[in-house]
Amino acid sequence: MVIKCKCHGISDSCEYRTCWRTMAPFSVVGNVLKQKHQKAFMVTVNQKSNELLSARDDFQLKPSRDDLVFLEKFPDYCVRNPGTGSLGTTGRICNQNVPEDYGSCDVLCCGRGYNTIQVVEEYKCDCTVQWCCQVNCKTCRRIVDMHLCKPPEQTNFEKSISHN
Repeated sequence: MVIKCKCHGISDSCEYRTCWRTMAPFSVVGNVLKQKHQKAFMVTVNQKSNELLSARDDFQLKPSRDDLVFLEKFPDYCVRNPGTGSLGTTGRICNQNVPEDYGSCDVLCCGRGYNTIQVVEEYKCDCTVQWCCQVNCKTCRRIVDMHLCKPPEQTNFEKSISHN
């Protein structure tokens, strides 16, 4: 949550101010959750005291109130799993020209790589406005590259070929 304020007064002179708590922008919330997810750790319940303890044997760390914890292993959302409802990322369209945090092929394809195909894309072009309320456009075509995440089988197959 963040605090937002609005000024009131003559010409918004801020003679009076009204403030309220509101949700932070979605990107901020997403980044915080991503950081927490990367630091999350598995816990068990201490049967004697009902406290959460780290599931790792090498230390007995108690999570803080703000930590993200889990009781079971995370499902692998990179591969199709009907049990969790995950469709996986095989065949997903990705963008090779963006930084890692913004839907890059490296991130979305889970490190398996991607195939590039060329497709014909139709779009509106040479638009003209007719009297008042009508716009007439031609339909143009162009060839564009589309990047699709590889399936796990294709990645494993290519690795076995490259090692032989």
